[in-house]
Amino acid sequence: MVEINLEDRLQFIMDEFQFQEHEEEFLFTSNSKYCWFKTSRTGFDILSQLNGQNSVSDVIKIIADEYKISEEVIKDDVIAFTSDLVEEKIIGTANDLSKWKKDEQIKTAYIDITNACNMDCSYCSKSICSNDEKASLCHFCDFKVIVEKLQTESEELKMLYISGGEPLLHPDLVEMVGYASQKGLHVYLWTNGTLLTQDLLERLKPVCDTVIVSIEASNESLNDKIAGKGNFEIRMESIRLLKEMDIPFLMVATPHRENIHDLPNMYSLAYNLGARGFFINEPILLKQDGSDLSAYFEKDESVLLKINEEINKQAILVNSWKNNQLKKNSSKNLSMSYFNDTKRCLNNPIRLDKKKSCGACVNEISIDVKGNVYPCHNLEVGKYKMGKLDDFFNKK
Repeated sequence: MVEINLEDRLQFIMDEFQFQEHEEEFLFTSNSKYCWFKTSRTGFDILSQLNGQNSVSDVIKIIADEYKISEEVIKDDVIAFTSDLVEEKIIGTANDLSKWKKDEQIKTAYIDITNACNMDCSYCSKSICSNDEKASLCHFCDFKVIVEKLQTESEELKMLYISGGEPLLHPDLVEMVGYASQKGLHVYLWTNGTLLTQDLLERLKPVCDTVIVSIEASNESLNDKIAGKGNFEIRMESIRLLKEMDIPFLMVATPHRENIHDLPNMYSLAYNLGARGFFINEPILLKQDGSDLSAYFEKDESVLLKINEEINKQAILVNSWKNNQLKKNSSKNLSMSYFNDTKRCLNNPIRLDKKKSCGACVNEISIDVKGNVYPCHNLEVGKYKMGKLDDFFNKK
């Protein structure tokens, strides 16, 4: 928390932001600062008084008079609010604002280490190869060069997602994860969960921060209808191993026409299985080769809103149960994340709302198996290709 002095004259440059109001909440976005935030009506009123002339003490008095409440009642809240925004470099003194630069640091990177996959999901946007002999691999030496280049150009790079294809088909997977971990990165391994074994997990455990496991449905009947007979049982066994070996894991689902109504149940399943979190992988309507995938996805907004409401209700119940358990047991393993809004994208990842903005190409990039750079792992389509890493950073 940044220390705020009552005599500080902080400034919020309203002209650098666009805002939308919805039910007494204000969403601010800035193309020049590459950032966004949400606040309440009171937060909006405070920001309106931060003109560089009023001190924090003045603002407290103005808001107290406007709301007809004691200054002492709101003092701590105003200080905490302004402290958070100073820390995020959204407000500051005139001197601070002149020195702060745009946040263009890459913080998250995705690397596809192979386009091989042992599954062939009809709705998948990736152009995968089911023939291992014809599949492309990112060689370990190239992987190291990519990681080193990313860290050289982006000091704030913290998170690395290793994906594919199915990354577990890469013969050097453990070495790659180990190298990234050794370089100080938080490594997330994204897998369909059908190839995890105890031996592999024993080698991954010391170097992999989190395993992300995809699921198709909350029950065997629907999952196997989508992914093939026996698939659900294999994934559940993999998750059992992760839990038994105390390896943190998340669960993810891509909502399509066949499973979208099962999403609330999948959320509950993730909680019951001990996942640290559950999120929805945004449907991509365009395949890497340019073909249209929209027929696989639900586009009726009323359906999406209804299911979204059900998920939120389920999340409230789950968090209520979690909180009751935490009162009785301090174990961290009881934690079940309900993903809140993050700077990575405007939408809560568990929601089905349309995305309005994100950090693509600014704070996040994706690199395919051939070393091509894209603004986002969900936009690995030809027209969005941005060249190799050197090209990207030279243009950036």
